Amino acid sequence: MRHCVFWQNPCTYAHYLTHSILIVMKKLFIPALFSILFAFGCSKSDDNDTAKIPFWVVSSYQSGTVGANSTNPFDGYTFEFNDPNELVIHRPNGNTETAKWAVDTNSAVAAFTMDNASAPVDLLMGVWQVTAQTATELKLERQDTPSTVFEEGAAIEFKQQ
Repeated sequence: MRHCVFWQNPCTYAHYLTHSILIVMKKLFIPALFSILFAFGCSKSDDNDTAKIPFWVVSSYQSGTVGANSTNPFDGYTFEFNDPNELVIHRPNGNTETAKWAVDTNSAVAAFTMDNASAPVDLLMGVWQVTAQTATELKLERQDTPSTVFEEGAAIEFKQQ
């Protein structure tokens, strides 16, 4: 392409101006396109967005010695299994407590710990055998030596809400 000498010929000036605009547009088009896609393609993350956190409920609690289904102690409770190993317990009165949880995938064992756990949360604390697990369901059976005779052979089932 020949160089335009726009001060000698007005028609050449128009050609020079058009050519310059096209070059600038080509150089700006791709970065502008990526900027627009980036700005509108990504949304802000809100770490406090509880709609993204799955809540779990105890759908069944079987006390081993009594042998009766005892879900009533956990009515109104919801549980969040968060990372790293944090269990947030939402009580029916709106209060929350935090416990720790861990799962050994090799031996299919889950453990729950909490200092000074009060009823009925204290029934969950200890070591449990994972008997079934899906994306929306978790079934556990008491593995360790329970602190009370009512916990012997206990089984619990969590379901995702």
